[in-house]
Amino acid sequence: MNVQYITKVGEELQNQIKDEEFKRIVKSVLEDPTGWPQHKINFIEYIPSQEASLSQDASLSQVASLPLSQVAALPPHVCKIYLRDGENSNKICGMRGLSCARFNKDGRPLDIIINYKNWMGGSRSELPLDQYHKYVINHEVGHWLGLDHSKCPLEECKKRGIAPENCPASIMQQMSKGPNHIGPCKESCTPLPPDWGVDNLDYDEIKQITAFEKDNKINENTSNFAIIQLAIYILILIMVIILLVYTIITNKKKNTTNTTKYNLKNKFIY
Repeated sequence: MNVQYITKVGEELQNQIKDEEFKRIVKSVLEDPTGWPQHKINFIEYIPSQEASLSQDASLSQVASLPLSQVAALPPHVCKIYLRDGENSNKICGMRGLSCARFNKDGRPLDIIINYKNWMGGSRSELPLDQYHKYVINHEVGHWLGLDHSKCPLEECKKRGIAPENCPASIMQQMSKGPNHIGPCKESCTPLPPDWGVDNLDYDEIKQITAFEKDNKINENTSNFAIIQLAIYILILIMVIILLVYTIITNKKKNTTNTTKYNLKNKFIY
């Protein structure tokens, strides 16, 4: 199942990290076969249609230069992943010291906000920084895909003969709050395999999210058809007006000719 995504670094962080660097890290995480791809999710970087005529490198550069307002206005089926500083993250997410995935009032995903302070090692997680990056992206994308927070999968570990202290955490546990918060599980940075039945997705729900793309195409085609219809009506109206004007002018000329003939005839009679 394909999911389109786009990344963007907030303007306030442009001196700390560039869009291209953040995009590179996100891309490597989303394409990692041990991540969501093992759950049959194929992530594709979104390129706005107006850039379609450009080369791929030029297109990616143009996407990186889009302002935040234009990224936010992109179609709702696109997973928008932002990196924002701690202050903006706290304000946007409505909670302190965490990243978040936001949803509208209908429960549709809006975007993902990654907290830069945690991105740089400010969380309570004890994962190495590169693994924390993998964790926080996979975790928030998991929310965007419809998953809620989960608990330590002790029963699944027990079935597999794994000791509690070595039991890998579900990707949907809150590792940003530290090892004690997810205990006795061990911090992990990727979703558990599908056969664990822990981080599994509802594909019907994802289809509803990604269906926006088809809806937009249908609406776009409908809109184009309406424009063509309107153009045809206007063309017909112009032709009718031209024909009407031509008829009036022709009749006027005939009347003028008949009047002249009548006057000449009367002149010879008198």
